Amino acid sequence: MSDYDDIIDYYSRLAMQNPGKCTYHGPSEPDDLLDRLRNAYKCCKDCGTKYGVYSVGCSSSRIGKCDVCDAETYVTETRDYAYLITGIRRVEAARKSAG
Repeated sequence: MSDYDDIIDYYSRLAMQNPGKCTYHGPSEPDDLLDRLRNAYKCCKDCGTKYGVYSVGCSSSRIGKCDVCDAETYVTETRDYAYLITGIRRVEAARKSAG
C-alpha cells in the first residue's frame, strides 16, 4: 500500500469515527489533498501529526474547522506543525512514484 493509499484510508476511518463531523471523504480530484495541505492555515492535531512535525513547545488552540479534513474540533496554526511540509512531500513522492 502506498503513502497515498494510507492517507485516503485515514480519511475513511476518520469519517467513520466521527459521523456528521468529518465531511471530507477523500480527494474529489487528483490534486485535492495536495491543495488542501498546501493551502491549510489551521489544522487539527490528528492532521498535524499525520502530515507534519510538531515544532513548538506550546501552541494555542481554539474550536474551529480543520482546513485539511473539515472536522469541527480544536485547531491550531499549521506553522506549529512545520506547515505540513512532511505530508506535502510524502504525497508528492507517492504521486511521482505512481506515475
